[in-house]
Amino acid sequence: MTLPEDNDTILASEFKLYMPSKEQLIAEVKQIREEFEKKRQ
Repeated sequence: MTLPEDNDTILASEFKLYMPSKEQLIAEVKQIREEFEKKRQ
């Protein structure tokens, strides 16, 4: 994904001030996937 040439602002809906551990990241991805699958049904 790239920004248009005249755009110098990036907006994020969520950000973290630290990198999660591998286990935290896996757990968060699983949770988001489960929520996504529930919404698809």
